[in-house]
Amino acid sequence: IYVQPIEQLRSDANIDPRASPEMLNILADLMFDKIDTDASGEIDLNELKDHYNRENKNDNENDSDTENESAKAILSALDVNSDGKITREEMRAGFNQFNPKSLSEAFGVDEVEDLL
Repeated sequence: IYVQPIEQLRSDANIDPRASPEMLNILADLMFDKIDTDASGEIDLNELKDHYNRENKNDNENDSDTENESAKAILSALDVNSDGKITREEMRAGFNQFNPKSLSEAFGVDEVEDLL
């Protein structure tokens, strides 16, 4: 379900001109801190899977295969150096490079989308 928004991220860089880089960095940091549950400074595939499990716990349509694919897709989109982890800087770059509404939708988090 979230793979499609990820595929759109690379082509949909229509960022609202009112969204300052500072604001986008704050949103990226909020998202990063929400997902980096071990506070290691990096988000790995397991943390992404756990995030999708938490966000989708009441959504019976999503199964573990869909959540795994969503986690892999977001990791692929944001892991600039291909080390298998997303750093805070990579998250910030994603929010500044891609449409933040699409990115928050891809993460399955409505509250960030509501702020934009």
